[in-house]
Amino acid sequence: MLDITSFTDQLLENLIGAAKERDTEHQQEINTVRDNTSLVTKTLWLRYNRWDKKFAGQDMNALHKLTDLPSVTESESEERIISESVTRILNGSWEGFQDCVAREWDLIPFWLQSVVLKKEDTKLFRSYIAPYTLTRYIGY
Repeated sequence: MLDITSFTDQLLENLIGAAKERDTEHQQEINTVRDNTSLVTKTLWLRYNRWDKKFAGQDMNALHKLTDLPSVTESESEERIISESVTRILNGSWEGFQDCVAREWDLIPFWLQSVVLKKEDTKLFRSYIAPYTLTRYIGY
């Protein structure tokens, strides 16, 4: 005859194991980039760069790990140089955009907002962000 405690424990372990397996499968499914043609779910930037087509079928966890900044170890010094160079370029680009705004070159923000290559947008590119935002974005 089976011991009720061990049968109950085994039943609970099986249920928990099955639930963990379903959770893992669900997490993998939602982490996989789908080729989504719905314009409702796409931002202007996602439509412009065709992100979902470029990364269709890719695992988001693997893609997200590519955004991690390199550590300071000797073997990754080239990656650190690239990261710092990108930081300088983005800071310079933002300063250049602010210079365009200060000079009242009024059409440039409309062109920057546009997702159509040869046509300006009806709304302008936002020229103000909080001071820490650019640093945070560069960190991504």
